[in-house]
Amino acid sequence: MANLRFPQTNISLPNGVQGVLAHAPHLTHAHVSITIAAGYLDEPPTLPGLAHLLEHVLTTAPLTASSNTSLLTWFAQHQGSLNAHTDDYVTDVHFSIPADTLEAAALTVASQLATPTMASPTIRTEVAAIDAEWQARQHSSAMQRLSAIATLSDSQHIGAGCRHGNAQTLGHNTGLLYEALTTFHRDHYHGGRVSIALISPWTAKAMTHLIQRMAMLFNPRPPNAPALAITPRWGSLPRVKVVGTANAVELLWPLPSSVSRHQFNALSDVADSLNQGCLVAQLADSIIDYHATAAPTGATDAFSLALTGTATQERLEVLAAFLSERLAALLATAPIDHRTVWQPLLAPCNWRRRGLSMRASMHWHDGLRHMHRLNHISPTGPADRLPTG
Repeated sequence: MANLRFPQTNISLPNGVQGVLAHAPHLTHAHVSITIAAGYLDEPPTLPGLAHLLEHVLTTAPLTASSNTSLLTWFAQHQGSLNAHTDDYVTDVHFSIPADTLEAAALTVASQLATPTMASPTIRTEVAAIDAEWQARQHSSAMQRLSAIATLSDSQHIGAGCRHGNAQTLGHNTGLLYEALTTFHRDHYHGGRVSIALISPWTAKAMTHLIQRMAMLFNPRPPNAPALAITPRWGSLPRVKVVGTANAVELLWPLPSSVSRHQFNALSDVADSLNQGCLVAQLADSIIDYHATAAPTGATDAFSLALTGTATQERLEVLAAFLSERLAALLATAPIDHRTVWQPLLAPCNWRRRGLSMRASMHWHDGLRHMHRLNHISPTGPADRLPTG
């Protein structure tokens, strides 16, 4: 697969916002990701779907400067595209825009995320939208994968339940939802949990100034806001658990919450190495593709190897043992309980091949999720480098 790298500059702002930028003079569009270190495992246990609902409301609510325009409509009007995603420990809003419109777009998005307008009609509309998504996705392979991950969690951990959200879990009391959304936003959408990644043809100096202006829109961390942390969710697990589908299987190695930046960067390098083809010789001919990921979607506190195709249980166990030894060596100095951390688990996956045409912006999007995995563990600053690939 493509392994696109650009010279990077990391910056830290006084209110806690972290930034990373890259100059790519050949681009005609800018690509930006604003990532919040908060996801569905940070929401109140009694309100499954609250983090997902906030993501929806932020992108569809009226902008402060224009009561008839949302972020989604603004980008449609300016030949850009915007999307958002709520993961277990991370929520991100990422967009692409013609380079000459970057300043307006970046400040519009940052302003909406920092100080949104959350109107009752928007909340009601988005609860219905999330419920429709829930109904449509219940039997999808992606939901089956997340359900399998949930079954691997400790029964007392918030991750043991489905956090997608629907009309039943969110309810119809708009007043209560408004209060819950406001509280969640105040506690999590502040400078101490925000990272901004920007790649564009602009000069590094101009991009640095823009990130500084975006960062200033976010409040500093409130005095009583929850601390950045990942609560270990993996329970006492069997040596190997296989939950397969007809043509895909995923091996998951849970990561300890104490993993260091150096170790996590090393795990990302292992994933890069595996994805360059070094595992091909050990795979059965019936495996047509594979992808390794540090901090995969829905299980950012894990290392994943997703296989497309079929393989015997014996072949899977050999492969699992090979990678277990390699991964465990990287964490030899960490306080690991070997009974629950480095025995692989197998869960269904719905993985789509990342081809050589993959855009550089999506490498950056993945990298920023990795950076926030690290920020959850140690909120002292950004990683030494942003992992790519």
